[in-house]
Amino acid sequence: MKHIARTQMSKIAEQMQREFDEVLARMSGVSTNDDNVNNNNNNNNQEQDDEETDTDNNKPKKSDREKLLDDLTKAEGMKAKGNADLMRGKILVGHTAGDDLLASACKWYAQALEIIPLNRSTDGYGEDCAERKKALHISLLLNLALASICCKEWDTVLNCTNTILEIDPDNTKGLYRSARAYYEMNEYDSAKRYISKAEKLAPKNKDIQKLSKKIAEAWKKQVRAAIRKREEDEGICHGIDVLLERAQISKSSPLLSFGACLETYAWGQSQSNIHLYIPFACGLPTNNIQCRFTRNFVDITFFRHPTSGARSGMSSTSRVAGNLIAPVIVNECTWMVEIPGLLHVELVKEKRNEMEWWPCIFMDDAEEDRIDTSQFDSLDDEESEMSLASMAEEHQQQHAAKEVEQERIDAIKDPNKRMIVEEFKKNFPDANVHFK
Repeated sequence: MKHIARTQMSKIAEQMQREFDEVLARMSGVSTNDDNVNNNNNNNNQEQDDEETDTDNNKPKKSDREKLLDDLTKAEGMKAKGNADLMRGKILVGHTAGDDLLASACKWYAQALEIIPLNRSTDGYGEDCAERKKALHISLLLNLALASICCKEWDTVLNCTNTILEIDPDNTKGLYRSARAYYEMNEYDSAKRYISKAEKLAPKNKDIQKLSKKIAEAWKKQVRAAIRKREEDEGICHGIDVLLERAQISKSSPLLSFGACLETYAWGQSQSNIHLYIPFACGLPTNNIQCRFTRNFVDITFFRHPTSGARSGMSSTSRVAGNLIAPVIVNECTWMVEIPGLLHVELVKEKRNEMEWWPCIFMDDAEEDRIDTSQFDSLDDEESEMSLASMAEEHQQQHAAKEVEQERIDAIKDPNKRMIVEEFKKNFPDANVHFK
């Protein structure tokens, strides 16, 4: 039995070996065929690559001129995208969306300038390429300057316009935008130089004319401020005529009616008030001015100017004192600095039937400094009193209101808004401006 079993197992083992050999043979045949297929495919791919390489080598290469023209076209496309963002950004200036659009416009212009840099040569490519490149550069820089104006980036504006004017010294837009930047930076001398040249090149341009006016006014204001600053530093004392003109007080003004303009002071009167104007050293602090009033005496003292180099052209203005020609109501007498260097003293008369009009201020005034009051006797008392008093009061109110309004205008942080308000007040001085 054991022998039979071993014989069967041998037969089974032999059968299994034959089947295993057949499987291996089949697998070997398939692998061989797959390798042949892969080899064929690789050969075909190599042949295609060789054909494509041969085709590329046969294509004609682009010339440098053609590459420049392609880059110019790309840059012009970027400029068009920047222009679209710039136009929309200008409408929304001051808003986040507008700022984003302006920033996007600047990026497009900067990318265009990277593709066509200023130092890229056009020699040998023809005059048309050179002119096209020049026009594109100027246009990109002008638009970048305009976007920077909207963003109030004045240094960037000047960088752009300086480059423009190196390429084209007579470019009116470049000159105008340079002047605008210098104006906003309060550099009025430089602004005047650029806007003057722009006016010569384009005398009928309204924008240039308008900016030129603003620059001229700002320059005069700056010069006046510098002069006043020097006067205050040096403690200069001007004559009464100069100070009255600066204060916009005419000698025929109600405040100087029925009075006189003397060498050291000016005065005027109504039937109830005396207005006295006394010059003093410019820049003198108010705490260096002392005014004392009694019923029949006035003592006005100007102490020494704190600046070491202070000087006075009129030593008599250091003190004005004396016995009054008539009594005053002490508690109602006041004083104020009308403008730097001019003191305004208001005295209130006591009501006296025997003397309503004063011929002078002080008892010891010279005879030639006195006025003839007989000419005022024919005036209707009530009418003259009301008209003169109301006019004087109106002038004071207007002066105070003007000072307050000017302070509010100067406090406006946005230079564009401040410029608009100042222009409005110049054209319509009597109009009221309401501030929020």
